[in-house]
Amino acid sequence: MRKTKNLTFCSIMVALSVVLLFICSFLESLNLTAVLLSSICVFVVDEELHMKRALGVYLATGILAFLLLPSKLIAIEYFIYALYPVLKRQIGKTGRGVSIILKGIYIMAATVGDLAVIKLFFPSEIESQLLYILSGVVGVIWIILYDLFYSRLAKLYHFKLRHQLRIDKFFD
Repeated sequence: MRKTKNLTFCSIMVALSVVLLFICSFLESLNLTAVLLSSICVFVVDEELHMKRALGVYLATGILAFLLLPSKLIAIEYFIYALYPVLKRQIGKTGRGVSIILKGIYIMAATVGDLAVIKLFFPSEIESQLLYILSGVVGVIWIILYDLFYSRLAKLYHFKLRHQLRIDKFFD
């Protein structure tokens, strides 16, 4: 019974993530918002069922997004950024200094990876070199805010949302 509950919960989170990505794929300005919203599902699975199942939800959502979404850019950005909630939890287990260094490495790698993918596969997205550099700066700022968001969300989730959404009763 427990395995069935966990599988059902993970399936619901995958479906919700894909639907969120699909809805936001029609408005190009909501790419990163779609990734943020769908990565909340990965975050919840990580908090409730731990890393192994969260990685399954992450991969299943990414593959389905790549196959089903009209905009492949959102699926690629999902693969780059949506793993962060799981990584954040693992990075948080290290010391504070190591944690900051690892987050910095991830921030730079994610931003460079995102810009490289856009430049290689979607050259029409960024016309000028100045816009390319500006996109990199915005990417770094965005992922720092993303980190702060997940720090606050983890506290809010454990102290308030988990009980209000009755997720605690689902797993007890």
